[in-house]
Parts: sequence; C-alpha cells; structure tokens
Amino acid sequence: MQKIFLQTLFEQFEPAIRQVYARAVSEAGLDPQTVTLELTATSWRLGRPEAEFAALADPRRVAITWNGIASLWAVAHAVARVGRVMFEAQRKLSREDDRRLMLTDYPDAETGLLLFILSRNLAKQDFGHWIVGGWAPTPTVQSKTEDDINGNAIFLLALDWIIRHELGHLVRKHLDENGRLREDHFRRELEADETATKSIKGAHAPDPVRPAGARPAAGELFLESAAMGVFTGVVWISQFECVPHAESHTHPAASDRLMKILDILDLREDSGALEIVSYAIKALIDPQGRWPDGSDQPTALDAAREAAIQLSRFIQSNR
Repeated sequence: MQKIFLQTLFEQFEPAIRQVYARAVSEAGLDPQTVTLELTATSWRLGRPEAEFAALADPRRVAITWNGIASLWAVAHAVARVGRVMFEAQRKLSREDDRRLMLTDYPDAETGLLLFILSRNLAKQDFGHWIVGGWAPTPTVQSKTEDDINGNAIFLLALDWIIRHELGHLVRKHLDENGRLREDHFRRELEADETATKSIKGAHAPDPVRPAGARPAAGELFLESAAMGVFTGVVWISQFECVPHAESHTHPAASDRLMKILDILDLREDSGALEIVSYAIKALIDPQGRWPDGSDQPTALDAAREAAIQLSRFIQSNR
C-alpha cells in the first residue's frame, strides 16, 4: 500500500513511538509479542484518514493512525508555545496590571493558537503536503529551538498516556464486556483513564512538606513532567468537544475526566504542570478574555480546577 503523506512525514518518530509503546506494554504486564502496535493510514472504524487511538481484539492490539500522531504532535507544540509565553508573561506583571493577555500580541503564542486549529484539521483531513506559508514548525526529531524540543517531549509524554489508556481497556478486559448503555461506556473510559494515570504516576508523589515555590526533588519533577503529558492528552481530547454538537454518547466530558485525573495525580498547589494546563485551556476556549472575570486564582491548583469548570461550561454552551 502506498504511504500517505502524513506517514512519510511523521514516520521519523516511529522508533520513539514504538519505544514508548514497548515500555507501556511491559509496565502494564502484557506481552508485546501478543499485544502489538499497529500504525495505520486509515481508521479501523470508518476506513478513512482520521485521528484514531483504539484498543482492538482478535487479535489484541492497539491501533493508531498517522492522522492521530500528527494531530497529537500539533497540539503538544501548541501547549509548549502557549504555556511558555503565558508562564513567562504572568511573572512580569504586577498585581495591579491587567492580567488579561492578548496572545495575538505574542508571535510564539499566536503560532500556538494556530497549531490548535491545525491539530483539529490534521485529525480529520487527508493532507497531501505540509503547511504553506512557513508559519508552522516542520515536524522533525532533530529539534533545535526550545519550543520545538519541548513540543516533541510533550508529544511523546501525551502519547504515552493515551497508549496506556488504550492498554487500560485491555488490562481491565473492557472488550470482553457486553454493556452498551451510555453509563457502561463512560465507566470504561474513566477506568481506562485511571489505569493510565496511575501507571504513569507510579510511586512518585509530591513532597507534602516542601515550601511552596521551592524547587521540587527529582521524584516530584518526574511527576510534573508526566503530568504535562497527561494534561496535554486531555487538552487534545477537549478541543474536539469545543465545537457545536460534539456531545459523545461513548466518552464522558473531557472536563469531568480532567477533574478525576487531578484527584489521582494529587499535585501540589504550586505545580507548574497545573499552571500550564490552565493556560492551555484558556488559550483553547477564550484566548483574548479576562479569565476568570476580574480575578486571579491564588494557586495553580485553583487555576486548573477553574479551567476545568470553564471548559465544562464552554462545551455545554455548544450543545
């Protein structure tokens, strides 16, 4: 079968993708010889190029499309750019300043906003060439800029969580169940999220006595990095719910999933990952707004919870 363009462009990441998969399968207690990874051009469900990550049976495997890889890569690079710009800008503002950030005044952040749009397009369209105009970073494993290096790293971390989510369906034998009601589907998705998040977290935990603002120890830094991947995976899911009439009858709302993941990770109130995910959601749903209206959240944990609430309201307004 002739390779599609996105496969040709993104197969440079295949060794890293398979490395992530091998580690996830091993840590899930599954046999990589019998639970294989399929990287495919078309969706198993619809038979056309679109983003898909799926746990399948007969034989047991995880199928990922190149559109899915490309779309997730784009949203990871969006988070890397928007998160950095907002993180740096907020620290330059005094408490008396207008905390509203006009992201279109920041070229790197504006690129991030465009990458969110590109991610949605990559998820649903059959691309024949890369972006015309030079505004978008060209996918490469040989990254040189800070944003590109961070974007690639976040991409692989997010992919790790999504793969573990799909493996979670196999570990918890969801494919053997017969329940077809909406609540059955929702339960299985939340259980897969739980399995994936706990697997990534492992024995790592934040230091409960570390003074707020102090540099975390190595174990907590590992957890922060892993959390960035988890949150980016949720942001990737969220963007497809932020359009009219996108309610799913098989997957719970991304905002509900985020709230449960926040409880599982149990990060400290000054978590950098929590701060970044709040910025990413702000950029996704209201990049130019005063958010929340007229006030700042005192901690990163408060900001992330507020982001989940605002995300839920935004999605509900589109239904």
